[in-house]
Amino acid sequence: MGRVAITGVGLITSIGIQLDEFAKSLFARKCGANQIQDEQSPNIVLLRSRTAYRVTTPLENLIPTKKAYLDRCSALTIASCWLAIKDGGLEITEEEAPNTGICHGTAYGCEDSMLIFWERIEKRGFRGASSIMFTHAYMNTPISLAAIEFNLKGYHCCYSAGMVSGAQAIAGAAMAIIRSLARRILAGGAEAFSGLPFMANCLAGELSPNDDGEELMRPFDVSRNGWVMGEGACMLLLEDEAIARERNAKVLGYISGIGISQASNPNDIGSLSNAIMNSMKYAMCMAGIEPNKIGWICASANGSKKVDEAEAIAIERLFGNAVLVSSVKTAVGETVGAGGAISVCAAIASLLFHKIPPTLFTTKPCANIRLTVEEAMPWNGDKPVLANSIDKGGTAISILVIPPQ
Repeated sequence: MGRVAITGVGLITSIGIQLDEFAKSLFARKCGANQIQDEQSPNIVLLRSRTAYRVTTPLENLIPTKKAYLDRCSALTIASCWLAIKDGGLEITEEEAPNTGICHGTAYGCEDSMLIFWERIEKRGFRGASSIMFTHAYMNTPISLAAIEFNLKGYHCCYSAGMVSGAQAIAGAAMAIIRSLARRILAGGAEAFSGLPFMANCLAGELSPNDDGEELMRPFDVSRNGWVMGEGACMLLLEDEAIARERNAKVLGYISGIGISQASNPNDIGSLSNAIMNSMKYAMCMAGIEPNKIGWICASANGSKKVDEAEAIAIERLFGNAVLVSSVKTAVGETVGAGGAISVCAAIASLLFHKIPPTLFTTKPCANIRLTVEEAMPWNGDKPVLANSIDKGGTAISILVIPPQ
């Protein structure tokens, strides 16, 4: 596989905006979790879970033009695209517009707009339905609005694949560039906090605490009891390596390997761990890199009983305890469709700032893996990083990021 250059980052998280602020907070062990206010989710008093990772920065300050109405997921998407374009020093001219595309992932999309749309129908009937809300309620609304906003006329694809949505968007964009379907693509994901998916995941037993323990996300820990919902967005500016060099773009890193695998039986730990192991093997094989050359693994672990165990087993089988492992989700939350893209950003941050982030709140790892748990660990930033993204439905995606050269 050829290398795809990462030349710009648009990052919005609960612990910081853009790479510098995010990295500073991440390496300083900052946690973006807060108690949910009742007005954010009126039925929250009925639920066991009361915490979420919310973005507090006003999104209107990050969007280039004013809008009459903008769903929060769309606002996160447009803002992160704008940040990535500016960070990459890119000017999208009419000549370049057909060669510039967008790949976007989201698990829940515009839930709030959809809810408002149906609430109006229930109260006023179909004649009272809002046409504006209808057009803002689709899963592909954010990608469509971003394409219009920034004149993106090239390769487009919208992904909705649960927790691997953002990683799948990056993988799809990288492969499209390798296959010469586009010169450059904005790729990543966005997820907005919404009361409906929060309540659904809580009632399904996904969120912490799904037992009588403390509400806290503890990846790989023996006492883990679910994940904590977050929101955020991350869009990367990906370019053909030659095109990036031609315009003297600053390269932050390269995507040199992609692995995608599906468990035949997602409910079986063995089947799921095999899929995760295969996704990591495929990514390394595409890049021509042996397991002993990996610097660290940015794990997908989020406190899930099943998925964390399967990922730990896969890492231990493939690497033993010879490779460092960390999960950044304790800092930013489980941002679902944006999670895979944010993990790639954490890999980039570690390469540029020469630190491996700690996994907060984990004290007793469930497997014999080298988990960074207390403080950020210094390293040279000269080795590839594997960023994993896993959905409980059995899909595993691994993206291999190598240092800029």
